[in-house]
Amino acid sequence: ENEEDANTYLIRIMISLYPTSPHIHDERGRFPLTLGLASGKFWTCKGHINYANIIGKNVCSNSSSSIQRLFTSAPMALSVRDPVTRLYPFMIAAIATMDGNSIRSEE
Repeated sequence: ENEEDANTYLIRIMISLYPTSPHIHDERGRFPLTLGLASGKFWTCKGHINYANIIGKNVCSNSSSSIQRLFTSAPMALSVRDPVTRLYPFMIAAIATMDGNSIRSEE
């Protein structure tokens, strides 16, 4: 079992036990979706980034990544700017995807 599978499993369990958990931000005001994107996770489809899913065209209905689960559980998080980076989630995803690294914020 790879890391993404374990993450997706934990996210699925968290959401099933606490359905409102993706709507709750941490002490810094960061939502789970934003934290996932900032850590370098992205919406995948058979091992590839699926940009069509992000813009609402469900080309890959069998995708079950942790980012997809967080997004479908709390789509409102897309419209909230991250208080740490001051970026919207799509911006964080673009930066993390372009360089393949996670986004580190200044403490």
